[in-house]
Amino acid sequence: MASFNRERSKKLQSPKGIQLKEETAWAGQIDPVISDMVANGEYTSPVRELFEGGDQIHHIKGVRALDMLFQNNTAEQNEILKQQLGSGNTLMNLMALPQRAHQGVKDEFNIESVHNLMRERGLEQNSKAGVRHEVLDEINMAGDMPFEYKQHLADRYLSEVHPLVKETIDDALTDYEKRFAADIFL
Repeated sequence: MASFNRERSKKLQSPKGIQLKEETAWAGQIDPVISDMVANGEYTSPVRELFEGGDQIHHIKGVRALDMLFQNNTAEQNEILKQQLGSGNTLMNLMALPQRAHQGVKDEFNIESVHNLMRERGLEQNSKAGVRHEVLDEINMAGDMPFEYKQHLADRYLSEVHPLVKETIDDALTDYEKRFAADIFL
């Protein structure tokens, strides 16, 4: 089985025409959106806070989790998969999360972060040994499988794994709000 290759994954799952570099992903994806909003007078204070408030960007449908579905396909097949999954480095697959809720911060608040919960629940490819959703295990072995089978796995990911991912994100944000943000706002 091939291992995760960040450069290959960016090329396969990025929208056509957008070339991403690790250090300039924000500039390549978000800066043009901000420029358009400024030009249209839509860059209001709440929007500015969303983009500039120190939050971290999180892939809703993980790039690494789906990487093997994009291996050994034609460019047309990868476009079909991107449309089917709604994944990759696209604005609709990104959300801003406070660092505490996203990656976690080791402090007295001990907030349950999205990535810690996802690893514990077996929803990430780098989940704890022996704890990984079976669909992710199948995706790991799908690199050389026929395209139709990869589409089947994409459907299974959307119906079986993605609802659990959304629930995990909700759980982390709820924990953050209850135990940290509520104190700030009150």
